[in-house]
Amino acid sequence: MQQPLLYVILAAVAAVALAVGGALLVRYGWKRFVRRRVVRLIGRREAVRAGERTLRAVVVRLAEAPDDEIAAFAADPGDEDRRSLSDVVARMEVQADDLVRMPLPKGLWSAGELLADAAWRLGTEAGRVAGAGGAEEVLERLAGIDLIAVRDAVAAAEAEIVRLEEDHGVEEEAVYGGGLYI
Repeated sequence: MQQPLLYVILAAVAAVALAVGGALLVRYGWKRFVRRRVVRLIGRREAVRAGERTLRAVVVRLAEAPDDEIAAFAADPGDEDRRSLSDVVARMEVQADDLVRMPLPKGLWSAGELLADAAWRLGTEAGRVAGAGGAEEVLERLAGIDLIAVRDAVAAAEAEIVRLEEDHGVEEEAVYGGGLYI
């Protein structure tokens, strides 16, 4: 009678050990999954930052440019700065679409939405010039670009991602050291 009781106790201890081990393994896997998603959001943030820098550089350069360069920008759809703006529009459309479709854990939804909004806002503002007809309309639309709205949208996404980096122990340097280069 003593031996069957010992086997029952050993089986119960083994079952508890397996359950605890399984729970720890699932928790480790989940934390790793979430950290990888945070790293993906960091990569997307860097793409949005690059788009913002491009838009700002074009607007500032044109604001300081002589009249003949501004006239060339307005008249020539193939102008380098206009192509840069078109490139920003295309890249931000892809970023916004990817962010909307990216499967994220619930705790990362806010960051994904803010980053998608920032990409959308950036693409919208950069795209103002794309649909313009004549040179005068190009210049009017260029003047209508709202860099402050873009900056605010990017800053909101940035703040949320920084919070996630801290919450999940992800360091940006670790992202780049891990082979993610934008």
